[in-house]
Amino acid sequence: MSIDHIAWTPEPWLPYLAADYIRRVIKPTSVFEWGSGGSTVMFLVMLLDNDVDRLVSIEHDPSWHNRICGELERRSLEHPDYRLIRYQEGEIGPDKSDPTHYKSGSTELGPVNFYDYCSAIDNEPPFDLV
Repeated sequence: MSIDHIAWTPEPWLPYLAADYIRRVIKPTSVFEWGSGGSTVMFLVMLLDNDVDRLVSIEHDPSWHNRICGELERRSLEHPDYRLIRYQEGEIGPDKSDPTHYKSGSTELGPVNFYDYCSAIDNEPPFDLV
């Protein structure tokens, strides 16, 4: 089954109390997220409400990226910094538990690494919430 045929409600994959805590207590003005979805919608609404000044979202899956772009368009939300950063072919190292190897535990992808995806935050200014 294609990801495009899965019913989805854009809610953050966070406990409700955690999402509420982020909105009411942490009140981040700058947010970086690896992986997009319901939280992206939540943070964009906060951006529109002028609660968040800067949001950077990174996604590695082109199908999911397209799905989220469609959801954002459907909701008339524009994301100023939504990036698709795919994995790279070739392993940096064989041990997925070694963070310097940037290896996925997924066997579907084959010999790939996520160096660019994981390093996307390296040259960014500090964030209130990651």
